[in-house]
Amino acid sequence: MAVFMLVLIIFVFFMLQFILSEHTLFSQDMLSPLESGFESLKTSSLFGSYFFLMAVLFVLFDMELILILPGVLSFSFVDSFWVLLFAFMLITLLLEWILSGLKWIV
Repeated sequence: MAVFMLVLIIFVFFMLQFILSEHTLFSQDMLSPLESGFESLKTSSLFGSYFFLMAVLFVLFDMELILILPGVLSFSFVDSFWVLLFAFMLITLLLEWILSGLKWIV
């Protein structure tokens, strides 16, 4: 029952926001370039795949390092599995860097 009430309240607030907001199809702000320099109404695929790849790689390696590095560095977990897993991640990162998957300057 509580989940239903929460969903109902969220739906009501969403509908109120939709009803009370201004509805304009085009405005001067939509025709100006964004802060990144991309034209906002040019094409539907303004988001570059390179930036998406960098974001995915950052999240992947960052989360793996955050989760695995304490286990590797603690003396009670010195096990061949953790050391091999950390070495595999490090080799993967270096391989991405060498094969120009990670271009630090675009």
